[in-house]
Parts: sequence; structure tokens; C-alpha cells
Amino acid sequence: MSQRKKFSLGFGDGWPEEETFGGQMKALNVEVIRPQVEWCPRRRGAALKNRISIGGQTIYIGKLAMEQLKAERKHELRLRLGAIKNRHEVIPLFKLDESGYKVTVRKDGTGQLSYGKPVRWLLERGVTSGRYSLKKVDGGFIGIPERS
Repeated sequence: MSQRKKFSLGFGDGWPEEETFGGQMKALNVEVIRPQVEWCPRRRGAALKNRISIGGQTIYIGKLAMEQLKAERKHELRLRLGAIKNRHEVIPLFKLDESGYKVTVRKDGTGQLSYGKPVRWLLERGVTSGRYSLKKVDGGFIGIPERS
């Protein structure tokens, strides 16, 4: 069996004992000033439930709204998007149609329509991003804007 030599840096046997930064500074009589860190709290918005939320590139559909839409359709959920001018505001329209955009159903039962172009099309027509209550009308659904 070969004998190994111990590595030494002149500090005695082997490596110097590891010491924390705070311990080293205390040994050198240096005052360590710790800044106060303030963390942003993790917040979740309120659940959508029977509402739809229109963002910059995605439309999120709440769980109850998904159930309301699924009650009309037996197969995969596809929506056509539209906009209608109503007095002083533009309101989004949603119609179940085979030629519409496919809604991705998530594990928690909510839905998501992540096609940037049609969502931007809605926003260009004057539909404001935000939350809308889903209401059944003749031939489809309409988004009623929620006032905060």
C-alpha cells in the first residue's frame, strides 16, 4: 500500500478550518452591517370562477365558465372570437364553432386560449384587457365587463 503525503500550506496539518464569514469578521473586530431586505409577497389573484380574463396574448377562462361552455359542446372546445360596439365600449363575443381556436383545458379545470394574433385582434378592435363575466346570448356568449 502506498503512503500518501499530507498536503500542507504551512498552517499546520492539512487545510485551515473553515470558518463562516461572520466568524472571520468578528475575529477581526469588524462590524458587519446587514441590510434590511424586503421581499415582495407572493399573491394570487382571485379565482376567475365564471369569468373570462383577457390579457395581452392570452384569454383565461374560469372553471365555472368552462363548465358553461362545455355544456354546449360534447367534443373539444373551440371558440370563435368577435367584438361588438355597444354604445361607448367594445364588448367581446365568443361563439362555439368547429373552425374556431382550440381552448386548452388545464388540470384544474380552467381553460386557456393562447393564440397571440386573435387576442391582439380583439384588443386592436377596442376590447380592453381585463375581466369579463360570461353571459349566454342567442348564438354564443358575450363578455360583460366587470367594474372595479
